[in-house]
Amino acid sequence: MRILGPIGLLPFLIACSTISVEAPSCAALTGAEIEARFADVLDRAQVQDGARGSAVNLWCRDGRFTSRWVLADGTGGSLGGRWWVEGDLRCVEVDDGLPDDGARRRCVPILACGERITSLNESGEHHGWHVLEPAPCPLD
Repeated sequence: MRILGPIGLLPFLIACSTISVEAPSCAALTGAEIEARFADVLDRAQVQDGARGSAVNLWCRDGRFTSRWVLADGTGGSLGGRWWVEGDLRCVEVDDGLPDDGARRRCVPILACGERITSLNESGEHHGWHVLEPAPCPLD
């Protein structure tokens, strides 16, 4: 760190606060917390595993969901299905199979990391970061 001026920046930073570069700890959401956070929301996700990319998901209170994504290579797709909470996991069942493995059903933990939300993949590794905003779902 470069100290600026006769007083310097370092004593000011020490006097004002402790600086931490550590990532916030993550805690798994309970089933009730998952239901509350994912009911009628638009979810803008940055996918961290697999082919990477981004997705826009609509999670409806009545259990419907849709997803549109674009991969890092520019290809994309969409799917729809149903979602629910089983224990403390968010589950999805898709109409035509998930793009990476063709599975139709998957249940994964959702974690809160400070103010950020993340999902894990089936192997327990980080899948993506999610930014949620209220979005009323259209009626069928």
